[in-house]
Amino acid sequence: MRKRHRSHWWTALHQLGRRWAPASWEHHFYTRRERDPSLDFSGVVLPEDVGLDPQHAVRSTPSSDQALRRLLDSLVIAPTHCILDVGSGKGSAMRVMLRYPFARVDGLELAEDLVHIARQNFARLGVEPSRCQVHAGDAATFAALDDYSHLYLYNPFSADVLRAHLQQVSASLRRQPRPLWLLYVNAKWTREIDVLGLFRLERRLPGQWAQPMRIYRAN
Repeated sequence: MRKRHRSHWWTALHQLGRRWAPASWEHHFYTRRERDPSLDFSGVVLPEDVGLDPQHAVRSTPSSDQALRRLLDSLVIAPTHCILDVGSGKGSAMRVMLRYPFARVDGLELAEDLVHIARQNFARLGVEPSRCQVHAGDAATFAALDDYSHLYLYNPFSADVLRAHLQQVSASLRRQPRPLWLLYVNAKWTREIDVLGLFRLERRLPGQWAQPMRIYRAN
């Protein structure tokens, strides 16, 4: 009985520590407060909060708007370009991307609860579905990548999942050869990208909260 009680409290304290870990506490204090209470782009969501395996999924936190704008401002974006936010969470990064001249800004998210929140957010903002869609799916198996010129990752998952996702990217480039940019923020698993030999590093940029940002290009 005592062991179960300790285990419960240990689990609760462990989750609290992860929720307020140095990698995410800034989001609690510096996330923009929404004027519209019906919108929900902020907050830290642990994988287990939404039924995901913490061994493969990373806590969902909003990208820094300032750092993301610095990253996007460094690109030449054509009105034919389309971007996919891989691990899009509630859609906070997508909202920033919609201010740029992308033909489409889409998201891919595994947690169905977060997909639902993101879709509600963009519906309430009045964004046309032809310009913005949030796909429910696993990056390791999601193959519908041929239309995208840019992929954005805010370190959303483990190295194993990234390797599987990059195999899907490689297959897409064989089907549809094209220039493809990979925008990697909080770039933790760079070795997996380098080993694949598909992308070359174009640029490094300083990110918010000491999170490195890298721009890769294929073809």
